Amino acid sequence: MLLARSWNLSNSLTRFGEDALRDNSSFNSAALRALYIRKSRTIVPALEIGAVHLGTQHLTHEQRADSTFGQVLLLRSVCWLDLQAKFYGVMPGNYEIIWRTMKVTTGNVGLANSPVVASIDTLKVQSSVSCLDEKEKPDTCHMQLDMQQFNELPTGHWVDVPLGRLRVDHFSDVSSRLWCHSGDWKQGLAWDSVTLKDLSRRDQHRVASLAASSVAPLVRAGRQAADAACILQ
Repeated sequence: MLLARSWNLSNSLTRFGEDALRDNSSFNSAALRALYIRKSRTIVPALEIGAVHLGTQHLTHEQRADSTFGQVLLLRSVCWLDLQAKFYGVMPGNYEIIWRTMKVTTGNVGLANSPVVASIDTLKVQSSVSCLDEKEKPDTCHMQLDMQQFNELPTGHWVDVPLGRLRVDHFSDVSSRLWCHSGDWKQGLAWDSVTLKDLSRRDQHRVASLAASSVAPLVRAGRQAADAACILQ
């Protein structure tokens, strides 16, 4: 039992760092198991997606029967859109970021040419992010979209939107951010969850096949992340 507990503690320190164990100072097996379950998740539910203006009339949580976890993050109306999902102790491997998104309005969600940025970064100071197709290797990987690609989503249907692929070489804390800081209003979108999809696992849920031509541009834009794949070191 002592050997197993030491092994778990050692792996927790390696994967998550000492800060992650501050609330588990007793190092008992139950606490460490709970830590692993909480920290090693590869899906962030809507309730844990960080959002500027959350809890105001601009962005709220809403119960939905078709949500994976029962509640979604609902964009009612906002100018400054800024969302973030965090993954901790991500193990080495190849991954894809999936934002499960729904358009909940029959009209447009924003001005067509409003720039939308999806970025991937690491939360650890000793780690770095670089893009394979960038000679200067910027600190953060960005993927440029526009609001028209969200306008063209089908109303009332969940769409698994791919927003970046990355390679992790060492244990890393990864952040996926989706933002649009244009001065115009945006509304009528909902997010169910953000998933870190392990590309080496064939049994994981695949990105939905979207035959409708109106949705194809956004999916293609997400797939372009393969040409701008990140390396987290």
